[in-house]
Amino acid sequence: MPRKKKHPHPGDPDFRIVKAHQENFKTLLKAVKNGDIALVDCIETIHCDNCDCNHKEHVAVLTAMSTAPDGTVTMTPLARFFNGNPYEILTPPE
Repeated sequence: MPRKKKHPHPGDPDFRIVKAHQENFKTLLKAVKNGDIALVDCIETIHCDNCDCNHKEHVAVLTAMSTAPDGTVTMTPLARFFNGNPYEILTPPE
């Protein structure tokens, strides 16, 4: 019977997610719990080394929202959605 592979967790040597991403994930969970989350249409600038120019592309960004006492809204971008099929773009760790 094949052995199940253990998924890495923080503290494991195979866990490669940087600390800043772990903190952003905690912020994301808190924002979702509090209902302070939004999906925002943004424009990403992508630099092309081949022609040394910039291309712009619409991207959906998962954003934590916070409102200051004076009514000022701050948006903190936490995750960018894929344009295209993520199963064709990403390879999971082995």
